[in-house]
Amino acid sequence: MPRKLEDQSLIIRAALKGAIEMANRDDWQATHTLIAAARHQLGLVSERYSGTGLQSERALLLKASRELQAMENATSSPEEFSKAVADWLVRFDKTLGNRLAQKQARSLYNPDKLGFVAPQRETR
Repeated sequence: MPRKLEDQSLIIRAALKGAIEMANRDDWQATHTLIAAARHQLGLVSERYSGTGLQSERALLLKASRELQAMENATSSPEEFSKAVADWLVRFDKTLGNRLAQKQARSLYNPDKLGFVAPQRETR
């Protein structure tokens, strides 16, 4: 089954919600791992936005990833971290998430665009 933007967006959200939960439990090792997972997914999304005219989306995805890294490195308390990540999620959904969805047809999430690179087959 082909990967979808919605699937990777759900993974990003789940990882960040998990990071908030782990920070609130004062488990910073798990928090760092979950932030890394979210950032990795942002990178995978960026790879699918490699076509002509999608440079700004790739730049915004890199910026979003670096914002998460900065939050992870700068936050001193679980409360501060949780608020920063929750605010990031709201901004992501309202801005970049919507923008990516609007341009999805031009990305490699579009099966017609991806088909010439790696034909997709249904698996049963």
